[in-house]
Amino acid sequence: LPSTLSWMDDCAKLAAGKQASIITVMHHNLLSHTSMSVAGFKLNNSQEAMKTLRRNNLNLVLSGHIHMQDIARDPKSGNEGTAGAGESPVYDIATSAFAVNPHQYGAMTFDPATRATTYHSTSVDVEGWAKANGITDPNLLHFTAYAEKVFADQSYKKAMARLKESTFSEPEKKSMAEVMAKLNVNYFAGTTSDALDEIKAMPGYKLWMGMDGGFMSGYIQSMAVDKALSNVSLEMNLTSP
Repeated sequence: LPSTLSWMDDCAKLAAGKQASIITVMHHNLLSHTSMSVAGFKLNNSQEAMKTLRRNNLNLVLSGHIHMQDIARDPKSGNEGTAGAGESPVYDIATSAFAVNPHQYGAMTFDPATRATTYHSTSVDVEGWAKANGITDPNLLHFTAYAEKVFADQSYKKAMARLKESTFSEPEKKSMAEVMAKLNVNYFAGTTSDALDEIKAMPGYKLWMGMDGGFMSGYIQSMAVDKALSNVSLEMNLTSP
């Protein structure tokens, strides 16, 4: 809303008067975090919001909504984006949902003297808590493996359901579902680039790439993207209003 953008201007003026730094937090994303054309993820007036941020010299946003861990910047490497010549990049960190595997949150540090800021996704230590409290449930004592298996199994089943009416053989469907499971686990964790070579070597990957259209095929292709920018950690300096 125009009133919200005006409020952002007022906050920046207040921060400047107090020599304070601002980290912008919003639910929907400022930048695109997927190549898929899906409505409702990014702000409808994202360009106007970006202009407001740049006008006030603000360069870090924490967002959510999409449940996955991803770090995007404007401009992208080698592109002008909405930034003019000489302008520093604006980062939008889509922080993964705490309730979704790998059940992580963003840990941040800030040095007020230099405005140096770090961000790193960190998984909640359910196993340590369970052990310290004498919990005997094996799923909690081995929570990392348990949570990943549950998420992978759900992804596998979704892929099999999508492929049910396809002409692929049953072994081919299973190999494709295995790709979906592994890729989805890494995609939501923000670690796709680390596992991409292994995923692309899986038999089912070429079958997905050979499909002509379809949501699941497009989803697989949008996930299987290698990025130079880390999705789980960032070191930067906040600019001051």
